[in-house]
Amino acid sequence: MKLLHITATHLNQEGGIPAVLRNLVKYQNTITGMNSKVLAIKKNVTRINDEHFDYVTDYHLISKYIYDYSPDIVIIHSVYFFRYYYIEKILRKKT
Repeated sequence: MKLLHITATHLNQEGGIPAVLRNLVKYQNTITGMNSKVLAIKKNVTRINDEHFDYVTDYHLISKYIYDYSPDIVIIHSVYFFRYYYIEKILRKKT
């Protein structure tokens, strides 16, 4: 099963959503048959330094990323960012 976490929040490696997602994805990926990733759509993830975190900001590239990865489940963390509206449109087209 492929699971995709999408976040547009700040990416502070010491705390907040990135710290939680790093641990969550780490343990999700220990489950047989599970492939879990995090897609950051607002802030670069180079400071996170985790192979399961990817960073894409361009809407066309986000769409390509989602289609290429083809997740079974998408979890959007937070609802306060306008960019999520575009992500929702991409996901609705995909189904």
